[in-house]
Amino acid sequence: MKKYALILFLMIATFTAFAQEVSTYQYKNINGEQLKLDVYQPSTKTGNAPVIIFFHGGGFVTGNKEQMKEQCLFFSERGFVTVSANYHLLPKGDPSAQSQVAQCIRDAKSAVRWIKENAEKLQLDTNMVLLGGGSAGGFLATEVALNNDINENSDNFKISTKAKALVLYNPAYIPEKRYNPNVLNLVNKLTPPSILFFGSEDKFKPGGEEFLKLLNQNKITSELWVAKGENHGFFNKEGWKEASNIKAINFLRKIGLAIGAQEKEPSDFALYPLDSINK
Repeated sequence: MKKYALILFLMIATFTAFAQEVSTYQYKNINGEQLKLDVYQPSTKTGNAPVIIFFHGGGFVTGNKEQMKEQCLFFSERGFVTVSANYHLLPKGDPSAQSQVAQCIRDAKSAVRWIKENAEKLQLDTNMVLLGGGSAGGFLATEVALNNDINENSDNFKISTKAKALVLYNPAYIPEKRYNPNVLNLVNKLTPPSILFFGSEDKFKPGGEEFLKLLNQNKITSELWVAKGENHGFFNKEGWKEASNIKAINFLRKIGLAIGAQEKEPSDFALYPLDSINK
């Protein structure tokens, strides 16, 4: 009996050690629409922690902050404060929706500025802000980091939305006309180090390849990894989820933005460098 009680105690203790504190905050009210974000605190940390802010996908017409929960849990277990933010969604079937994408960008920037404004309460390091996202959320993360022209008038413009790095899961750049302004026109020598993931069958992969090409031309540390035979959104499938997240944290460790030893990547869900796929 004592043996089983000890096992149960160890199981509870282990779960508690890795449990994250999650809090939801409203960061913006726009025309009566309350926009919220979730903040995941790492179970153990000393001092202010780095933060990575994620934006979900869904073509700007669907989706919510819960979609990036697994990524938030993964990175918070490794010492990051992690955030997943909602933003204004566009009306389905509205022919004018393309012109409203700028509002999504403004919202994403407002989320980043709110996080920085509340850095003391959230115990995070404003000099170590990373951005990430999936699909349309990857587009938003890139726009937030690179676009200087689109901002919410009520925001504090003194607060920068630049990032130390980008973690991009099948970011949707081209060919969709909705995804404007074109991020490819924004790449420059100040673009942060970036890691990108695509399925080999993803229609957005060519846009990622063009983005990588521009990063290389500007001598920006960057990587693009491909899952053979997979399509858009593969990174949220079991197996691929772990593989892409481990690849991402190992990249951040290589460039000095995350602590800890390199983690072993799952061999059953191998990701390949772009060059080996395109040969």
